[in-house]
Amino acid sequence: RDQTGEVAGFFCACIETTGQVMSERAVRESEARNRQILDSAIDYAIIATDGDGLVTRWNAGAERILGWTEAEMCGQPVDCFFTPEDQAAKRPQIEMELALATGVGNDERWHQRKSGEHFWANGEMTPLLSDDGAVVGFVKVLRDRTEQRLAEETLRTSEALAVENAERVQLALTAGAIIGTWSWHLPTDQFRVDEAFARAFGLDPVLGRAGLSLEQIVATVHPDDQEGLAAAIAEAIQRGGAYAHQYRVRRADGRYYWIEANGQVEHAPDGTPLNFPGVVLDVEARRVVEAERDRAAAALRLLNETLEQRVAERTAELMQAEEQLRQSQKVEAVGQLTGGVAHDFNNLLTVIRGSIDLLRVRRRGFAATQGRAHRIVTTRL
Repeated sequence: RDQTGEVAGFFCACIETTGQVMSERAVRESEARNRQILDSAIDYAIIATDGDGLVTRWNAGAERILGWTEAEMCGQPVDCFFTPEDQAAKRPQIEMELALATGVGNDERWHQRKSGEHFWANGEMTPLLSDDGAVVGFVKVLRDRTEQRLAEETLRTSEALAVENAERVQLALTAGAIIGTWSWHLPTDQFRVDEAFARAFGLDPVLGRAGLSLEQIVATVHPDDQEGLAAAIAEAIQRGGAYAHQYRVRRADGRYYWIEANGQVEHAPDGTPLNFPGVVLDVEARRVVEAERDRAAAALRLLNETLEQRVAERTAELMQAEEQLRQSQKVEAVGQLTGGVAHDFNNLLTVIRGSIDLLRVRRRGFAATQGRAHRIVTTRL
């Protein structure tokens, strides 16, 4: 403006902010890239918190694994996905303290989802530092390892069971309960047996190790049991899994003994039968005991049946005797009644007869009266 106050022109001052704008744009682009990177790691839950443990960032992997959205979790305590027991034990705070002390806090434990479902996860917590090195929060990285955990538990259980079964087999071999073992490769029909199996059935141990055919093995089976054995083997091979069958075989001494074959048919993923390993057990003594038990049970059943019949017959006899007793008691009562009536009637007759005798004495002159009195006296009732 001039001295009179009129606008005389314009003054323009410019400050170059290209660097600042580019810097802010770079920051935004960097944050977008970082966000994209975080959200692409869907197999990992990546969670950022402030220094008090309140959630500030929550990636897509955290939403997928834990169930909460970022909007739900921002500003919430990070301990929400710890189990109640770990929350009570202050495990999140312990991890933060460990991260501050050592630079990282590792954990591998059960966690819980929004639905309340528990899952096994391993992860680590690290301090989140500012440019000047100050701790401004923490980053928690978590991965769901439930399937691996269950697989490891299953493997440990299987290994323990295998060791236990091996110990049992060894004890059974030592005790003589197991005659021998076999392994049958079904595609090639190669039936390999151990030395104990071969010697028990009079086979060449060398051929047993090299491989025999099923036909050579079945040749020692009792003729009456061969059809049932073939059906049981065919059924086990078709369905796969456990196999158990009892039958008689001719052993090295030429006699037939009862054995039990136990095995497991293994199939390929496409269902093709591959292997059929198993063991042969000596059940001769057990069959003898079972046969004796069956005979005793049959005898007991027969005894029970005949006992019931004898009890029924005796009951009928007692009922008949009781009926006869009642009839005899009736007859006896009638006899007693008749005797009493006769006795009382005789008493009356005695009085009448005495009176007639007296009449005869007093009325001797009357012939007609005497005749009637005589007829009365001589009449028998």
